[in-house]
Amino acid sequence: PPPSLIFYAARNILFPSFILGQIPDLLNLLSAIDVYRRFSALKADEALEWQKYYQNAQKEGRHGDVRTLTDKESRRLREFVAKKGGHRKEYVLLVRSLVQLYIYYLWTAAESCLLGKRLNDFFPGSIEGIDKPSSLLFHVDLSDEEAASFMQLKDECQRWMNLVVDWESRREARGEEQGLSKEEMDTTYTDDFRKEFPPPFDPLEVVKNVDIYIKKVQDMVRKLQEWFGPASNGSSGV
Repeated sequence: PPPSLIFYAARNILFPSFILGQIPDLLNLLSAIDVYRRFSALKADEALEWQKYYQNAQKEGRHGDVRTLTDKESRRLREFVAKKGGHRKEYVLLVRSLVQLYIYYLWTAAESCLLGKRLNDFFPGSIEGIDKPSSLLFHVDLSDEEAASFMQLKDECQRWMNLVVDWESRREARGEEQGLSKEEMDTTYTDDFRKEFPPPFDPLEVVKNVDIYIKKVQDMVRKLQEWFGPASNGSSGV
């Protein structure tokens, strides 16, 4: 699909209010956006190589009819290439944040029954009895270092869930001592949970950071299409 549709779909989840239940969809959209970013950085690098070739050729009196890049264009392309490692780290951190935020959301959500499936999506093979490949695209191109960081995240999430289960047991015991019914306990569960366990990240901060990342990639795509045409990003539309 054209980049414009991917950017639009991602922002529809973020704005006007963050739809936490659609974080799995947002993760796949971010994976597609990161593909556009990597492809853009690759094309920027190729353009700089051609720039060197044509500049040298023109010094020798050849290819005089070819327009070379302006200094401003060259600087922007070098910036795209130089920042590709930092942009990738930014993307991975966003994915990690969204995974943690979704697990937190799902714990008290109406669709909490999906927790096992989603944990397998986030950390394939980690849930006993579930032997299905992940439906999330971010696993496809993780480096060994990035994959190791997600294994560490899995352990962090497991420790957090164990803390919640221990708290639930203590809470249930207190409720029985106080003679509270199951219905009374269920009514106050979500509020009690949120008091005991604040979200791992401020959702508004996550929205801001995801949108900043999207804007960076959108700028890369737009610049390359403006200078070299739609084919420079493998698709049309920004």
